[in-house]
Amino acid sequence: MNDQQLETALRDLGGRVRVEPVPEDLAERVLARIPDRKQHPVRRFLRRLVIDVRARRRLIAVIIAALIAGLLLASPVRAAVIEWLRVGGIAFRSAPAPSPSSAGTPARPGGPIMIEVADVEAARTMIDFPIGLPAGLGPPTRVAVSQDRRVVELEFETEQGQVLLSEFDGSMIVFVKRNWERLTKVQVHGELAVWLPESHTISYVDPAGVEHTDAARRSGPSLAFETIPDGTGRTITARIEGDLDQERAVELAESLTFP
Repeated sequence: MNDQQLETALRDLGGRVRVEPVPEDLAERVLARIPDRKQHPVRRFLRRLVIDVRARRRLIAVIIAALIAGLLLASPVRAAVIEWLRVGGIAFRSAPAPSPSSAGTPARPGGPIMIEVADVEAARTMIDFPIGLPAGLGPPTRVAVSQDRRVVELEFETEQGQVLLSEFDGSMIVFVKRNWERLTKVQVHGELAVWLPESHTISYVDPAGVEHTDAARRSGPSLAFETIPDGTGRTITARIEGDLDQERAVELAESLTFP
């Protein structure tokens, strides 16, 4: 959570906290019930007390804000607030698995319908964003474009195993990853990226904003990152998945070029 998100959360919670105001005539109402002649010390004490209460109203608000900020930085409240993290067109949910009663409306089954094409050049004629290629993997053994022409998948065969590179326009959420164990923030070219070292569920978000989840498909270790090809001004979101560790995934991500 960045400073702006924290400020917004505090303002929202602060707006719902109610501190009963001290009546402006409280001192007069209390003092009117106390005899003048024998209770001067008490009158002075109450007058100071009422003044202090008024002055401390602002202090109460500050203390409440500080407590809220402390809760936001603590678990499990912090986990509930910082439930979503976004890298380009991928949203990540990192939190304990919800109970059946709180799971909400499940995503619809299925994912993007992928259509295999001859090669990268054929894929470029079907989509309106540039396609990047990693160094050192050679030409992809499989190229596919989603039926809605929003996602490109490139498959590579390496000595260590298969590597899948998915690319899409980063201006809208296209995938949601739900990771219930570990999520590590890393950097690719100095920008935020996310490494997921374990198997996790991945959902596709269609153009209407509806999530579709392939129950049989669980993503393996993967790296999600953003890149801006030179001279295009377009932000491309990509994810690298396969039999590779974090260091190798970052290396491949930083080698991406857009011929």
